[in-house]
Amino acid sequence: MSQTRVHRLLLGVVVAAVVLPAVASAQRATLQDAPPIRQPLKWRAERHQVAPQFGFTVNDTYSRAFSVGLTYRYYFYNWFGLGADILATYATMDTALTEKITAELTQPGRSGQPSTAAPGFLANATLTFVPLYGKMMWFGTLPVSYDLQIDVGAGLGRTTTTGLLKAENLFAPMWGIGTRLFFNDWVALEIGIKDYFMNYAPRAPAGDTEGAKEWTQNFVFTVGVSFFLMPTLEHEQ
Repeated sequence: MSQTRVHRLLLGVVVAAVVLPAVASAQRATLQDAPPIRQPLKWRAERHQVAPQFGFTVNDTYSRAFSVGLTYRYYFYNWFGLGADILATYATMDTALTEKITAELTQPGRSGQPSTAAPGFLANATLTFVPLYGKMMWFGTLPVSYDLQIDVGAGLGRTTTTGLLKAENLFAPMWGIGTRLFFNDWVALEIGIKDYFMNYAPRAPAGDTEGAKEWTQNFVFTVGVSFFLMPTLEHEQ
């Protein structure tokens, strides 16, 4: 499967997490069944968000990275927040292409395994915009509030390497998209995908210590649980 198709599939997962339950609910429910419309709550305004997360890269050509991290936001308004994201790689795995190159180039007494690099540590300041939010009924019975968020930021990236390549500290601008599903006043399930731009050598042939640097897009799919502190909610006017 091509990288473009993978990216489209993951973006579809994020959108489907919000849309499909609402469509199913709309097909089953009637206006007579629906709860009364009330003033929406300010789920984010003047609240702190802390979210432990797990993530993995989805477009690495030579090495896939698995990471854990933490997100912090303070929302000045219901639609705008400022904070920071941290992701740290705890494991990497060779892709099928790297395994194929190794098998083809390995000779008796000489390994053909290339050196590889992948995002190892990512830390960035982030602006979050929430252009869409609302409430839906899952399966006609379970009320769930949701939002769609867009992240834009920049910070520091450090590669994690195998073989002879050396780890590097790099400038790492980022953007991403995600969604949250609120099941009560202070806990939400969060899924998203972020795209980190970094200039490094993702691969070097066996025996090479540098490789050829290039700007790469490093897509990281994340899932986590968001905790919203200071949980007194207010209604929008």
